[in-house]
Parts: sequence; structure tokens; C-alpha cells
Amino acid sequence: CSLFLPLWAGVPDPERARTLVESSLKTRYLLPYGIPLSQPESRGQDTLPGMHTGASSALMPWNHLLGEGLLRYGFRAEAARLVSGLLDASVSSLKAHRSFRQYYHAQTGLAAGERGHLHGLPPVGLFLKTIGICRLSPSEIILDGFNPFPGTIIVKYRKISIACSADKTEISLAGGQTVTVDHPGLHRVMLP
Repeated sequence: CSLFLPLWAGVPDPERARTLVESSLKTRYLLPYGIPLSQPESRGQDTLPGMHTGASSALMPWNHLLGEGLLRYGFRAEAARLVSGLLDASVSSLKAHRSFRQYYHAQTGLAAGERGHLHGLPPVGLFLKTIGICRLSPSEIILDGFNPFPGTIIVKYRKISIACSADKTEISLAGGQTVTVDHPGLHRVMLP
């Protein structure tokens, strides 16, 4: 999966990035629960504690970077698919083991490795970027794009509520003011 890191770094031109994503990442690597370290058909994988091998695992830090690369080049639907799988795997682990685990099998979502490992935490930052929230701070909110997931997702931060939907983002401030962004592109909302 490290061969896709140029997407995160912004190295390929848009046409080369599209070819890379369409012909290789989507067809051979993007599995139901993330992008594994190597192709699923690879041989000679090292065994991990648990039920699967290291090379078939979707590691959260690597997948986070690859998801940011997908967003950089406008592949929001693919980033949403990736985030959904990663969140499903980490939530399943939390339900089954009452902890996050170090590794998640990219095909089955089964958790393995150390309990409570930081690499098993769900990619919240990538999730926020995927729904269009690039920056969320006490002084400003930076939005880019709209929510590709079904329905409206509401994010609450301090006394601010951000409702992200497929065609607009509404920000409700503590004083009762509302800001609506309904045009695609990068938008900066300064907070009082």
C-alpha cells in the first residue's frame, strides 16, 4: 500500500492519479475493511497474533494517509468507502473485545494484535475531512465539499452544531446565528 503514498504527497498529476486509483487501487486493493499492506493474493506473509496475517491487514495510520490522498484528488466517494470500512472494523472490535486492536483484516474486518493499541483507533480526522470539515477550531471552520455518506451527519463542537448533508453544510452558532454553505469549494467561516 505504500506505493499509493504519492497520492497523499500530491506527487502525480491529476490524470496519473486518476489512472492509479481507477486501474489499481479500486480494483485490487480497496477491500471491504480498508487497504491491506499488500495485495490479497500475495504469498509469504508473516503471521500475526490472531486470525490473519500482517500483509492482509489494513493498518489505520497507512489507510488514513491513503484516504487523505484520495480526497486530495477528488475521490470523495472512494474515501467514504474506505472510511466506512475502517469505522466498521474498529466498532466491531470495540463491541467484541471492548477495546481497539492493533490490526484489522482488510477482507473480513477481524481484529488482531495488541489490545488498546493506538493504531487501532478509528480515523476520526479522515472521517471529518471526508464529510467536508477540513479544520475545526475555536476561531474558524474550514469546509471543502459535501458529505458523501447517506443522510445528514451532525458534528457538535463546543456550542456549535455542524449539519453535513449531500448538498449543503449548515453551521448553527451558540448565539442562534446560522451559516449555510451550499456551493462546492473551499469555504472559511470565522467564528465570533
